[in-house]
Amino acid sequence: MQAQNTYVLNHDQVSDLIAAVGKTDTVIIRGHMGTGKTMSVERLPERPEFANHKVITVSCPNLDVGDVMIPMPNRERGCVEMLPNELFAPACEEPCIIVLDEFDRAKVPGPVIKALLPIVYDRRVGVKDFHPDTVVVGTRNLQDEGVGADLEAHESNRVIEVELRKPGNMEWVTWGISNGIHPALLGWVRDDAPVGGDD
Repeated sequence: MQAQNTYVLNHDQVSDLIAAVGKTDTVIIRGHMGTGKTMSVERLPERPEFANHKVITVSCPNLDVGDVMIPMPNRERGCVEMLPNELFAPACEEPCIIVLDEFDRAKVPGPVIKALLPIVYDRRVGVKDFHPDTVVVGTRNLQDEGVGADLEAHESNRVIEVELRKPGNMEWVTWGISNGIHPALLGWVRDDAPVGGDD
């Protein structure tokens, strides 16, 4: 096992962590570009415990505050309520897996981060609580790749941040067999490609 991979998780370990704590705690997955952070979360419904969950993938850098929630007058109560955008509404009615893709201060404006924090912390959007089985997961790139920035201390102290390591040769070959990759390429990866994981 390579020393730099000692304290990072592989795809299966990240999935196990989300299955264990995802209904109450938000897991933020950090990792290198192109290592399957988003894909690994989107494939969670393949697990029995998430078989009835709908996946909602949200590209955070493309959001404005109105894409999360909007103010709506409640004349009966004499106040203004913050109601969810239709993107998040299904998570209030049925079990969902919300993937906050690129949940990163370097890419997402501060007001949008603030609008997303109740989703991350409290499992609600505006005044609407999520279904109790809804899971919230975030992804972001590693800061040393020059495309990310850490959350502020008060934002990160209520989430679980983990690093996803690059897959090793045989992990990638196993994935490639299941996804129709040409045998010649699988053979090259098996024998000659640089090792990314702990195989």
